Amino acid sequence: MKNKRFVFYLSLILNLWLVSCGPAILPAQNYAGTWTTNLGTINFVQDGYNLKGLMEGYGGFWSEIFNGAINEQGIADFETEVLGNFSLKLDGDTFKSTSSDLSFCG
Repeated sequence: MKNKRFVFYLSLILNLWLVSCGPAILPAQNYAGTWTTNLGTINFVQDGYNLKGLMEGYGGFWSEIFNGAINEQGIADFETEVLGNFSLKLDGDTFKSTSSDLSFCG
């Protein structure tokens, strides 16, 4: 009886240890809300790692909708019609473009 109990606890400990060694999947930080940028105002809506933005640029003269996803490094890749494809490095309450071709920050 003692051997069965020992084997049970040993296997339980080993299983818990093995499970804890896997990669951690952390939820994305929440970037939802209104952001003021050098190109205009963006309203972000976030669902997990998915990020959707509506930008009103230059006093409301044009608007742009873009969809993207945030990776584990905090970089969001977006696809748009006007601005093309671009990536933003998100860091707390700021972001900036990763490309030298698009000067975009907020």
